[in-house]
Amino acid sequence: MEDFKLQVEKYKENEEKLKTKDIEIKKEAEFIETAKPQLEKVFISKKAIISKIEEVRDEREKKLREKNLEEDRKLLKQGKPCPLCGSLHHPYVHEYFNNVSELTKVLQDLEVEERNYETQKQTLEKQINMQSGTLEALQKEKSVIEREKKQQQNKIEIQKKQLAIEKVRNLST
Repeated sequence: MEDFKLQVEKYKENEEKLKTKDIEIKKEAEFIETAKPQLEKVFISKKAIISKIEEVRDEREKKLREKNLEEDRKLLKQGKPCPLCGSLHHPYVHEYFNNVSELTKVLQDLEVEERNYETQKQTLEKQINMQSGTLEALQKEKSVIEREKKQQQNKIEIQKKQLAIEKVRNLST
């Protein structure tokens, strides 16, 4: 009879453990499902920043090439032909190229933003991997508890039958 009570107690304990595991599993799964879209947004944002960085770099390089031609531009005289193309019109002679430093600043800001997105991406990936591992471990623990519970249930059924047989024997005598 004591063994029967012990089995029933263990069975009830395992039912509680299963409820707790189900709650933990649900929590981990919800985190993962929430984090995946966040990771996708970070990935898309980072990709957009990388594209913008490339555009700004190209523009900056163009402006640097133009600035490098400034010494040659100083030699141009209005109304006289350009030694390179023969044009009499020289629109860039008086234009000041301050855009290079502005573009350099924009580029630096974009690169900082890209590094921030990369950090966010790595953090989210790490969290998702950790939570996935935790989820897998919880599911394994749940399976073990379910097996134990099933074994206990079988033992309880056997002991119920034995008790019923003993009760019938006692009534017969």
